Amino acid sequence: MRVIIHDKSSLAPEGKPVAFCLDPETGFEWIGEYDITADERLSGAGGNNATKTEQAEKLILDLLADGKELASEGIEKVAADAGISARTVRAAKKNLDGRITSKCIGAAWYHALKK
Repeated sequence: MRVIIHDKSSLAPEGKPVAFCLDPETGFEWIGEYDITADERLSGAGGNNATKTEQAEKLILDLLADGKELASEGIEKVAADAGISARTVRAAKKNLDGRITSKCIGAAWYHALKK
């Protein structure tokens, strides 16, 4: 996951940071607004006070928004890029059990938001 952060401008009001991910399989994908400042990002301090599990839950919900269905492997890769472990992703998926559906196709598990 990467974040575009408006750092300086004398001609326009400051914009909100926006996150996106680059995946070799799916390509470029917008994640949405992200709560972080340039100083926080550069210092590695993060951008919010949410726990890693809460961050993982939000990430999963954002990735599965708009009816998307993703493999566990893809979700864990995006989470790893955001500094979230696979174990934390599994805990977040368990917390979201009532909100997401899971199905096994071959050897891979796929997840989507319940309708």
